[in-house]
Amino acid sequence: MKKVYYIFLIVIILVSIYAYVRIGNNKEVLSFETAVIEKGDISSIITATGSLEAITTVEVGTQVSGIIQNIFVDFNSEVNSGQTIAILDTTTLYSALKSAKADLEQRKANLDYYKKNYERVKLLYQSKTVAESEYDQAKWNYETAKANYNASLASLEKAQINLNYATIVSPINGVIVSRSVDEGQTVAASFNTPTLFSIAQDLTKMQVVASIDEADIGQVKEGNKVLFTVDAFPDDEFAGEVIQIRLEPTISQNVVTYNVLIDAPNPDLKLMPGMTANLNIMVAKESNVLKIESKALRYSPSQDVLIEMRKQMMSNRNNEGTARPMPGGTSRGQIPTGAMRTGGMQGMLSRDLPDGEALVWVKTEKLIRPKRIKTGLSDGSYTTIIEGLDEGEEVVTGENKKKKEQNGEQKSPFLPSRPPRR
Repeated sequence: MKKVYYIFLIVIILVSIYAYVRIGNNKEVLSFETAVIEKGDISSIITATGSLEAITTVEVGTQVSGIIQNIFVDFNSEVNSGQTIAILDTTTLYSALKSAKADLEQRKANLDYYKKNYERVKLLYQSKTVAESEYDQAKWNYETAKANYNASLASLEKAQINLNYATIVSPINGVIVSRSVDEGQTVAASFNTPTLFSIAQDLTKMQVVASIDEADIGQVKEGNKVLFTVDAFPDDEFAGEVIQIRLEPTISQNVVTYNVLIDAPNPDLKLMPGMTANLNIMVAKESNVLKIESKALRYSPSQDVLIEMRKQMMSNRNNEGTARPMPGGTSRGQIPTGAMRTGGMQGMLSRDLPDGEALVWVKTEKLIRPKRIKTGLSDGSYTTIIEGLDEGEEVVTGENKKKKEQNGEQKSPFLPSRPPRR
């Protein structure tokens, strides 16, 4: 019976030792991710999309109705100002011109007749030979004939202008980017002017019309530099400049945007009207300034780190100037996670900081400590440091949890490697 008891006792002891070793080996430790404060350039960028357009695009139409008789240009044709690009059938228009000329000649004959009659009656009236009513009638006939002649003259000029409109000419130097008609097609200009061609002027100078959100429009100024790409040439980057901020808002699904015009030189003619541009608008830039990784501003120590910091402070009070090893046999910069929970130092993280200030955690020889800094311009990844940190200092950006090594030791990233034993 004693033999069974001793065997049972030995088994319990072995199981306890195994469990202790297993738990100790599975213990986790924390290590810090850090970044070094350095100098560099920071640019604040607003991203947006826009559409490429020619600076000047003219839609050419016709003010008279008729059949397209001839077209002398096609898509992508280069044209000059005053060049004939199409002609409408002029049969009807020429007939209207001849009719207007004939009517004018008749009105001219009537005017000559009534003018002579008026002058004759006027002399007789002055000599008291005819009655005043006859003189008034002659004068009225003459004035009416003169008005009819002027009206006929205007009709002739209108007929001549309509005939001239049958010849469609380019109003500017440019390139045909759109053609909406073919030869033999009938166009009607009764209610509105039909568009026959669209002509883009000088495609070596283009512009991007970008939609900027109302939250960002306040940062955009005329003269801001812009870099953009297009899907057709993903490896090429094009440069431009903000030339106009339009005040008219565009509201779509309760989202307010404003159109911004960006000058886009196109000397190689790679850019085409209608392409979508992916824009980076540089609204601010600072050179050779201290900068910090923005994620360091968002870092907040975990409960385990705060517990270890509290222990170290208590240890430093009891042993001034004497460095003690961290609990659990870990090296400096690594904190075991199996400690009891407490919120001892969390209060310093909950303080409200004014705009332009932030709290970061600086790596020291023993652990980490909080530091209040003033910040400036940010590009999302980095933020300018105005005050509070010096070049070369290390700030904490994150924590890593790793399992403890089998020998019960975890190498610290903050200490040099231990020389091998002889």
